Parts: sequence; structure tokens; C-alpha cells
Amino acid sequence: MYVYLYDPALKEKRFQSIMKTVENRLTDFGITGRIIRLTPFTNAKPIIEDEVARGSKTFVIVGNDTTFGHIMSSSAALPVTFGYIPVGDDSAVAHSLGIPLNAPAVDVLSARKIEPLDIGWMNNRYFISRIEIEPAPLSVEYDAQFRVRARDGEMGVTICNLLPFQGAHLGARDHVVHPQDVQLDAFLEPVEKKRWFRKRVTTQAASIFPFREMVIRGRRPFTVVADGRHSKEILLSIKLADVKLKMVVGKERMFGLS
Repeated sequence: MYVYLYDPALKEKRFQSIMKTVENRLTDFGITGRIIRLTPFTNAKPIIEDEVARGSKTFVIVGNDTTFGHIMSSSAALPVTFGYIPVGDDSAVAHSLGIPLNAPAVDVLSARKIEPLDIGWMNNRYFISRIEIEPAPLSVEYDAQFRVRARDGEMGVTICNLLPFQGAHLGARDHVVHPQDVQLDAFLEPVEKKRWFRKRVTTQAASIFPFREMVIRGRRPFTVVADGRHSKEILLSIKLADVKLKMVVGKERMFGLS
């Protein structure tokens, strides 16, 4: 049985036509199921666990990348299969997974091509796509043996799993991240402040460090954006989770095609 986890915004008038088409297509393919409408503060994990106890095995996130990340932060490691119907004008997650926007995503869902994906674990919650840390005086230790520190300025850090690096330097941006390679990729960008304009300027190309465990420490709280969720941290413990995410993907996915 399919369970559809609806983004709270889907009740808005601007999505009514799209959702009618999506639901009609689900009916055509014979994969309708129970609809659960989430709120912005819903913890999806107990909901999914309750539905599993009733026999449900496939859970489809319907909405945008923020909702996708929010649900995955608590539920990615559950022993179920996840699908995604991205609703709206853009979805970086869907692009990486090879899933088209809106109603055509139902075709991918119905085909049920399932791939195991790596999961990241960050300060007691999961992430799937990417962590971005704003420039700050940071020290980074990875795999319990290597340490990198911002000596004369600050350093920005991006941790990639599913989504690629989006920094300023093309060399690092050309590095292909792969959510099935049993590692995470860290991109470290040294920056310095320009006193007159108080601007942060990237001074070097990003360094790339594949890793399985990493600890990031700051001299003061630093801003972290993990799959769209903002927080302030003074210490960040990141590692590759021991379990895999079972995800429905499309033929046009950006990984695992060889």
C-alpha cells in the first residue's frame, strides 16, 4: 500500500490544478493510497511507523525539496521505500534522482526502479542532499586522523551526498558526487574578509576531502544549512550512516548509470 505525505503548501489555490492532474494520474496507474497532510512542524517518523504497523511499505513525499529534507531528517533510515513527487517549478533533488516535476513524476513512481542511497548523519539527525556551512573560523577533523584549520581567515564548508557542490571555483564544481560510493565529500573554501567593504572573498580553490566521519568545531556558533534546515552550531559531528535509503529513482538520474 502507498502512503502519500503531502506538503502543507499543497492546499493553496496555486497548486490545485497540478494536484488534480497528479491524483488523476495516480488513479490511472492504480497506485492511489492513503493521503496524510503534514503541518510545518510534523515529525513524520511516528506517522510512518504507525503506517508500517498497518502494512504500508511505500511512502511518497509530495511537495518541494524542503519538505523532502524535513521528512528525511527523521525518517531516512526506516525500513521502507520512499518515492518523491516534486510539485512546483524546480527541484534540485528531483533532478538528481531523475524524477520529472509534477504529474510526469507518477510515471517514475509506477515503474518502481529502486536504488539504495547513502545517508548522512549530523548531530542526531539525517541528511540526504547537502550541508552548507557559512564561512567562520573553523577547524575540521576527518576520519580521526586529518585536521584542517582556517589559519588567517575563515573557511566555508560544504558536505555533499546527493547534490553537487555550488562554490565559486569550477574545478571543484566539476567533481562528481555519488550517493552510492559509501563516502561523503567535503569541499573546504578558505575566505578572507575585506575590511573596507566587510565582504568575504574566496581566496583559493576549494579543497576536496572524501570521508566517512568528520568533526567541525568553531570558535563561535556558526550557521549550518542541512537539506534546507537552518541551525546554529558550535560543534558538528558528521558521519556516513550505517543504513541505506531505499529510493524510487528515474532513468535520467545523475548517478549509478554505468
